[in-house]
Amino acid sequence: MNNDVKNMLAIDAVIGRGSVSIWKDGTECSSIIGDEKQPFSVTILGIIEQVCSQNEIDLPEIDCIAVSHGPGSYTGIRVGIATVLGLKAAIGCRTVGVSTLKAIAFEAESAEGKILTALTAGGRELISQEFETFEAGIREVGDPGLIAIDSINDYTAGGIVVDRRTLEIIRQRSGNSGMTDRIRVSSENVSALVGRCAVEQNYSGDIEPIYSRQFGNQKPARK
Repeated sequence: MNNDVKNMLAIDAVIGRGSVSIWKDGTECSSIIGDEKQPFSVTILGIIEQVCSQNEIDLPEIDCIAVSHGPGSYTGIRVGIATVLGLKAAIGCRTVGVSTLKAIAFEAESAEGKILTALTAGGRELISQEFETFEAGIREVGDPGLIAIDSINDYTAGGIVVDRRTLEIIRQRSGNSGMTDRIRVSSENVSALVGRCAVEQNYSGDIEPIYSRQFGNQKPARK
């Protein structure tokens, strides 16, 4: 672990209402989920100030900010990255980008074997990626790629994790309600998962945006 990082903010603006968590020495201290009545772009700075105040940390004491940089909501990706770049310019902290697909894979960290994570990519497609659990955490098995919503039912190699919005779209468009029984839904506090991923990455990773449409089509693994 990088010993230079004592205090870290973790931010997710990509999934759901958005969330912010604060970490000390690699452990989450507290988090706040965005207000469903207001856009996260409006409330994010206030939430950051609030979570820092709750933990008696001044913003200049933040050593690192982790952010989910996609894939997922186009607007959310931009809001998260722009906020982090603004804070970096103000306080001179380190930044680390975390794949949204990898972050939500930590929802199934206790499971054994492989995990497929997926988020809506618009239309009848999902952006997905396969991971596997190991002693030190989660690692990628394949690259991200676009798959048809119906084809997620073909995935038999392990567990499936999606966000709530993606699950609703799968139910609406697949016409197969039974297939959703084995899908796990990620927590609304995705910032906590982003933080765990940043710690595993030893606080390193660029924050270039990852958009769903930059990937090609693929088929989910069967075994």
